[in-house]
Amino acid sequence: MKKIKHFISERKKVSLIILVVLLGFGYIVYGKVFSKAGATTYVVTNAKKGDIISTITGTGQISASSQIDIKSKVSGDLVFLNTKANGTQITKGTLIAQVDTSDAILSLENAKIAYQKLVKPADITTQLQTENALSDAISSNNRTYDDALNTIASTFSDLPSIMTGLNDLLYGQSGYLSTEEVRKVSQVAADFQNKAGISFDKAKSNYENLFVEYKNLSRVSASSTIKSFVASTYLLAKDVSEAVKDTQNAINYVSKAKNDASGSIQASSVASWTSTINSDLISLASAKNTIISSGQAIAQKNADLTKLEVGADELDIASQKLSLQQAQNNYENYFIHAPFDGVLARLSVKSTDSVSIGTVIGTLVSSQKISTITLNEVDVAKVHVGQKAKLTFDAIDGLSIDGTVITVDLVGTVTQGVVNYNVEIALDTQ
Repeated sequence: MKKIKHFISERKKVSLIILVVLLGFGYIVYGKVFSKAGATTYVVTNAKKGDIISTITGTGQISASSQIDIKSKVSGDLVFLNTKANGTQITKGTLIAQVDTSDAILSLENAKIAYQKLVKPADITTQLQTENALSDAISSNNRTYDDALNTIASTFSDLPSIMTGLNDLLYGQSGYLSTEEVRKVSQVAADFQNKAGISFDKAKSNYENLFVEYKNLSRVSASSTIKSFVASTYLLAKDVSEAVKDTQNAINYVSKAKNDASGSIQASSVASWTSTINSDLISLASAKNTIISSGQAIAQKNADLTKLEVGADELDIASQKLSLQQAQNNYENYFIHAPFDGVLARLSVKSTDSVSIGTVIGTLVSSQKISTITLNEVDVAKVHVGQKAKLTFDAIDGLSIDGTVITVDLVGTVTQGVVNYNVEIALDTQ
């Protein structure tokens, strides 16, 4: 140390230079060391495949995926009950029960025949029969119009005497219901006479107008003309009948009020007219209805012939086909089958029972079992359909069964502030 101090005191300039060099070297070393301590470093290695496993545990219970009551869709007596299937494993489509099909099979056969008749081409015999039926309908229609003309003629043969007799009674100078004679009786009698007069005037006006047309009517007139005239004559006969009735009422009142025996003679004539016009009314109504029904018969026969010539209408065929399918479906309802694979847990009827629509035949439980697990909102976020699961059972030591998530609730259930979701897991082994 003394030598160093002596060297510094003897050689001050050299010592200063050495000190500066040492300080510079120290600064450089310091910078390199501390700068490396704060720098980012990278480590390079080979990539390897591996699994990231996240395990979620929950508790729940096992149940069948489906359980239904098998019900009858028809009513009737049981003719078969599969008692051997009770409590056993059965497959989809297994016959469990059968109801008496006597009525159903008849309906089905009738529907088949109706459909076959509809789509079957017409034969020559049927064609000729239909043409003959149309010809007969036309001939009958012609006779109908001849009869209608006879009825019209008979009515117009009866009307003149009736109309003349009514006119004499009401307006003749010595008529029993002439205005002056009736007014002498009472105002009520005059009212009866006035009502009869109004009815007669209406009938007379119609009669005179229609009689002009009647003169031009003949057997060569168009069918439409004859049909229209029958209807008009019927209305005329109703008007005349009303006039005869009102006249009869007036005679009865006046005769009673006057205590006149001669009134009975007048009443007898009016009664005869009543019988005649009512008979004409019945004949005209019959003629009118017969013309209508005859026209409908011809239209129907024409339609039948057209249908034979061009074939059944597509809509008729489609409708009958639907009826046939409905009969087939109804027939099949008499056979009660298992809707899916499962165990027939119990039969609810006996082989001698009668059943109705809705009667429970038995209960079917599916073979597929599912586990329902409850998870909170944190765990359920990590679960999705298709994931694998492993189930253990408290009641069976050492049993472990794999399963697959089939449903996850989209809406949770809040219980005491905690949101839970149900997850269903289908067991891979039943």
